[in-house]
Amino acid sequence: MPRGTDFLTSLSPKELIDAIEATRPPAGGAAPEGLAEHLAEAGLLPMFGMPTRVRNLYVGPKASSRDAAGWDTVDREIDLAIYEFAPGQTLARDKMLHTPVGFTSPLGLLRRGKHGDWEITPAPLKEWWSETQTIADCEKCNGITMIQAGQNISELTCAECGHPLSGEAVETYHSPAAFRTDFKPQKSDGMEQFPPLLRRETASIISPMTASDVPGANMILSSGSEAQIIRRNRGPLGKDGTPEPYSLVSRTQGQAWFEMEGGKPQKVSRVPHQAILETTSRQAGSWFEEQDGFAPHSVRLFSRKRTDALTITMQRMAPGLALNRIGGNRKDVTLTSLRAAAISATHMLIQRASLAFDIDPDEFEPLEPRSNDDRPVLQIADVLVNGAGFCRRLATSIGDRPLVATLIQSMLNDPEDPLTSRFQAKAHRRDCGLACYHCIQRYGNRHYHGLLDWRLGMSFLRCLNDSAHDVGLNGDFSVPELSDWRTLANRAAEDLRRLSPSTRRIVQIGPNALPMVLCDEAGHEEAFAIVHPFWDRAMLTNRLAEHLDPGYSLYLIDTFEASRRLLTAVDHTRSVPNARPTHTDDAGWFGSNDR
Repeated sequence: MPRGTDFLTSLSPKELIDAIEATRPPAGGAAPEGLAEHLAEAGLLPMFGMPTRVRNLYVGPKASSRDAAGWDTVDREIDLAIYEFAPGQTLARDKMLHTPVGFTSPLGLLRRGKHGDWEITPAPLKEWWSETQTIADCEKCNGITMIQAGQNISELTCAECGHPLSGEAVETYHSPAAFRTDFKPQKSDGMEQFPPLLRRETASIISPMTASDVPGANMILSSGSEAQIIRRNRGPLGKDGTPEPYSLVSRTQGQAWFEMEGGKPQKVSRVPHQAILETTSRQAGSWFEEQDGFAPHSVRLFSRKRTDALTITMQRMAPGLALNRIGGNRKDVTLTSLRAAAISATHMLIQRASLAFDIDPDEFEPLEPRSNDDRPVLQIADVLVNGAGFCRRLATSIGDRPLVATLIQSMLNDPEDPLTSRFQAKAHRRDCGLACYHCIQRYGNRHYHGLLDWRLGMSFLRCLNDSAHDVGLNGDFSVPELSDWRTLANRAAEDLRRLSPSTRRIVQIGPNALPMVLCDEAGHEEAFAIVHPFWDRAMLTNRLAEHLDPGYSLYLIDTFEASRRLLTAVDHTRSVPNARPTHTDDAGWFGSNDR
């Protein structure tokens, strides 16, 4: 969309009215903001002045002066509030713990009633949400599709890849207008139970897009100024890791006590139309059913913002690579290493761009990698609502190449690159097998520390730059990020052998001399080959089986999994049905028996 005066002068009155009407929220939601705030959040006006996307957590009534009272609140931007203020979490303030229990519409002023108690004026609305949206997830590309009211779910297809969507993939989300606690803070003794775990999910819808091939590289660059960044909280994780939505009921709080100056107790007579957890509503004497309240239902939370975004799509992959699997089912453990590589590449690109622009890396937002037509896609957005121009600048061509492509080439090929040059130091290579604060870890990306790996990130960027790069499949491990891969693979094999040194031995297999651990327990012969995360497992299984005695069950473990959770990787690969492949005439790069 054109910005500023160009946008306004290009519109007729009817077009302007239509643009405003298109932002109208669905009926039924709470709408506390004014028109200017609403249009700013919708992206039609700039977000000048103080941020408007904040949400309050009401922690109770309080005295504001000798004879006046108000609400004690803590606020967060909605993107954080749906996690930090979610029911069941805890907030520590002044050595007191506040526990959110549900949601409310913005609470009105407190005024004295006829009988001396305090009353809320105006009374809270029944609608505790500001926006609701039905969203469908695509199991193929990991993209999301917004479902409009009245749309036939049985005929839905993914807006990104066109894959049919099932009814099980469709869920309804709410964006709360405000959050609330039980108004009963507790003293912290340091022995409190941990709050339930939440999964922070971020997705994007980037359209319209301006796409272009990058000359001399293996990428398609797309940018858009109307990207929607969607964050979701599906509820606390159950024992099996599946999110469980919040079960809400409509209740009136009977009374809420506080103290005026001088210690005199006061109470708010009633707080109606509160959406609270069903478990909280069982507290005797605190909550009362409402005749006109909503029926009990399950709720998932979301937030939405509009900003600038950039996507980088890999055009082609060298034969033998499995990068097309990025964006698949996250429950598939074998995909974690590929996701980690894409996330690492995204963070490297953000940090390199921040050095080029002399800005904080937190001005960019790394989005979840996904696939588009079986091609991996990296996604980056501006953090600021309505965009700050950084992603648009990355997409701008300098000479015959976009700036982002120039930065990628610098990271790969320039020994003096301000980011990657320090990766190559001998001491860093020796001490950093994954990632550290001397390379790509930062406090700001601490949530990703378990996934970050500078070697995998550079390999992913090299595949974006060169379609022929096969990440060592041809036996060439000379590029910086692969030069010590054999050492890491041999180390992983030795760690696996040490689990049972009396029955296991290490051999080398194939022309690439891949380390393989043979387990020779009677009646339980197994072979574990250590491979690179990018390599196609189906192809490798076919090739390696030709060099292995038929009595062994063949399993593949990549260096990413072996370095982080070896036992889990072994158990998982054993759980996958082992079907020994048939012989193939195409020997490929495993053409000779070198075991």
